[in-house]
Amino acid sequence: MNKVLDTLSDLSSDQKKNLVFAMIVGIVLCMYALSKYSDGDEQVVVQSKASDFKGGNIVSDRASDYYQNKDRLLSKQYDSVKSSQDLLGKQLKELQIALTKLEKERDKDKAESEPEQENSSQDQMLEKLEAFYGKKMNQRVRKQLKINFPLEKVA
Repeated sequence: MNKVLDTLSDLSSDQKKNLVFAMIVGIVLCMYALSKYSDGDEQVVVQSKASDFKGGNIVSDRASDYYQNKDRLLSKQYDSVKSSQDLLGKQLKELQIALTKLEKERDKDKAESEPEQENSSQDQMLEKLEAFYGKKMNQRVRKQLKINFPLEKVA
C-alpha cells in the first residue's frame, strides 16, 4: 500500500486529475454492469376477467359517492325520526294511563251523583206534567211514580 501511495505522490497534477476521472468512470461502469446483471426479465401477464357489478361501483363514477352520502343523511334522519316516534309513543302511553285514571274517577263521581240526577229528571218531568194537566193530576202522578219506581229513594 505504501508503494501505491509513493507512486501517487510522484505523479503530476495533470496525471492526478486524469487518474481521478478514470476512477470515477470505472466506478460508474461497475455500477452499470451490476445493475444490468441483477436486473432480470419481468413478464407482466394481464388476464381479462368478467366485470363484477355486485357492489355497483364503477371506478370513474362519482355518483355512487353522492348516493352513499345521501344514504348516510337519510339514515341519520330516519334514526332521529325513529327516536322521536319512540318518545312520542311513551308519552302517549303515559297519557292513556292518566286518561283511564281520570275516567275511573269520573265514573265513581258519576255513580255517586247518579241518583240525584234521576230525581232531578223526575222532578223536571213532574213540573212539565203539572204545567200541562194541573195540580190534581200532578198529585196522582206523583203517587204512581212512587209505586212505579222502586229504585227511587222515598223520603
